[in-house]
This record gives sequence, C-alpha cells and structure tokens, in this order.
Amino acid sequence: MGFLPTIIMKTPGGYQIYFVLDKPIFITAKSNFKAIEVAKKVSNQLRKSLGETLRVDTNEVQQKS
Repeated sequence: MGFLPTIIMKTPGGYQIYFVLDKPIFITAKSNFKAIEVAKKVSNQLRKSLGETLRVDTNEVQQKS
C-alpha cells in the first residue's frame, strides 16, 4: 500500500484505522461541500484496497442522529 495509518484502535467491534492528513481540508458551502464527496471516495478506496489483503467491513458507516 505504501503508507501506514496514523492510528490503529482495537475496539469491541473490531479494528479502526485513522489517517491524519498533512494539510487540512475545509468543508464550506462556497465549495459546494466538495471535500465531503472527496473524503467518501478516499474512504471507499481505502476499504477496497485493504479488503484485498485483510478482512474489512465494507459497509457504509451509519451515523447516529
């Protein structure tokens, strides 16, 4: 893969990985919230890539209301 996660957490539901970006991405109405779509695409690609070698839950994350 060529890069490592910043944090790996073991939780009751399994492992969670986090990547900290070098530069912040700002989410604004002016940019039509494009950063959210980019983040979703990155997340999907990471799950797909990791899923080729590891057992990965590829379900979308459900946010609590």
